[in-house]
Amino acid sequence: TPYSALKTETNIVYSMLDLELHSSHPTSTTQVSDSIFSNYSHLTNVPGTSPHLRFSHLYFYGARYYSYLWSQSIANLIFYNLFHDNPFNETSGDKLKEFLKRGSGSDLKASLDDLVGYQFTQEDMIAAIVEPLRVFQNSYLDNQDISKKWW
Repeated sequence: TPYSALKTETNIVYSMLDLELHSSHPTSTTQVSDSIFSNYSHLTNVPGTSPHLRFSHLYFYGARYYSYLWSQSIANLIFYNLFHDNPFNETSGDKLKEFLKRGSGSDLKASLDDLVGYQFTQEDMIAAIVEPLRVFQNSYLDNQDISKKWW
């Protein structure tokens, strides 16, 4: 849906903002925020509002907000490679269970490659975020004339 795409875009923009603010030690956080929003978002900041000051993850996460997108990408890679065609596939479930049993005691990338069945790349991780959004691009909801709805 358009809302899923907007949520993903917002997560990307906040991830970039988080990384930039924690890596460059800027003199003006507002300038950095305005620059990132104007370059990477369909939404623009209203001058003087400083929306980044309401982004509480900046304080608690310390350049780790991107992990939401990273985790979503990994989850999508696992789902589409193991369960998309058959969500109740017992063999895929057993593979996932064995993967989870390893915990953090093994090389994550090698374990994930083994789980999904190929050596995935950065481009695959990006596609795992973007492709699900395209499924809804021309969905039923996008074709509705909401001007005739009761609300």
